[in-house]
Amino acid sequence: MPTILGYEVWSPIVDPAYTEDITDTLDVKVAALGCYRSQTQAAKGAGQADYIGEPARYLAGYRGAMAGGGFREAFSVHRLGTASP
Repeated sequence: MPTILGYEVWSPIVDPAYTEDITDTLDVKVAALGCYRSQTQAAKGAGQADYIGEPARYLAGYRGAMAGGGFREAFSVHRLGTASP
């Protein structure tokens, strides 16, 4: 069975079960997010989160500060997979 993780999409995960260090790939992530105008707050409407550009860096920095440093993404664990023999 594979592991299934949930990522922060519409709102931050309150109590993440797992974080992944993205320090080495943060610039690539921010550049990729910037390619999608549909992800900006203006496109989504009032009250929706905007994690493109500097907000993406802030969220990753916050997650890193809460989990040992660097820049991180947070996940909830929906199913923990089993290792193959």
